[in-house]
Amino acid sequence: MAGGLYTTHVLVPPTPGPLACAGNLGLSEHIGLVILLGLAVSIPSTFVAIIFANKINKNIENQANVEEDKEVQRLPSPFLSVLPIFLPIILIAFASFILLFQFSENTKNLIQFIGSPLIALCLGLFASFFLVPKWDKSFLNDLMGKGITQAGTILILTGAGGAFGALLKATPVAQMVNDWVADSQVSGVWLLVVGFLIAALLKTAQGSSTSALVITSSMLAPLLQTVGLDSPVEISLLVMAIGGGAMTVSHANDSYFWVVSQFGHFSLKEAYRSLTLMSFLQGLAVLLSAVVLFILVRN
Repeated sequence: MAGGLYTTHVLVPPTPGPLACAGNLGLSEHIGLVILLGLAVSIPSTFVAIIFANKINKNIENQANVEEDKEVQRLPSPFLSVLPIFLPIILIAFASFILLFQFSENTKNLIQFIGSPLIALCLGLFASFFLVPKWDKSFLNDLMGKGITQAGTILILTGAGGAFGALLKATPVAQMVNDWVADSQVSGVWLLVVGFLIAALLKTAQGSSTSALVITSSMLAPLLQTVGLDSPVEISLLVMAIGGGAMTVSHANDSYFWVVSQFGHFSLKEAYRSLTLMSFLQGLAVLLSAVVLFILVRN
């Protein structure tokens, strides 16, 4: 499950990383296309996670101490459970394709407003309110207290990773990469590999997948015309390659690493053996899928 969540987090908008990456590369009006390609590229990566998990689970000792809840809550319906996730995706995708339909200008503007990422995510947040079983003060205070306790460490690590990412962005590294790519006359397919490697380096160094996606896309955006990338499909595949690099690898400076290890009750050693190695294999699978699709599109 961690592998599947990780894949969509770095590849499929409206999660902030691929959304910002697509915007930096000039795909703000093609988010629906990025979503579709992200879902397609997610399939082989998820299969890699399933195969790896089936093999590694035999050697992983879970430290969970499951206790029965004193108060058994009735689970919400499947529809309400998935509504906060799929509602923003559907709205953003529909807003991306609205220009293909014959609607009045006011209707198009309204749908594009509702389907803009911030508004769509806000509506998804409102949809999650239906999942709260009861609205009394004591229950909500207890719910918020548990959430802060579990998320505090994760938020601190995420903020530290973002700060380090901003520090890297402020250095001359971006200009050095631009000069190297321009002087080397890198072709389109090799730009995908370069994007993957830069994102992987940033991810491994500072831990945040979102920062790796944003910084790498900002560095490579001026080079699109230089290497002849002008098709939305080709640029979307570059987003996928950068996303694959932003998965590689998840370790102790990554907040998601601690989410999986703490909520999954894994020791640090077992988390390194499982999630870290799996994220490396999944990143390679994403790069390979993006390159193969890129070659097929070019030919």
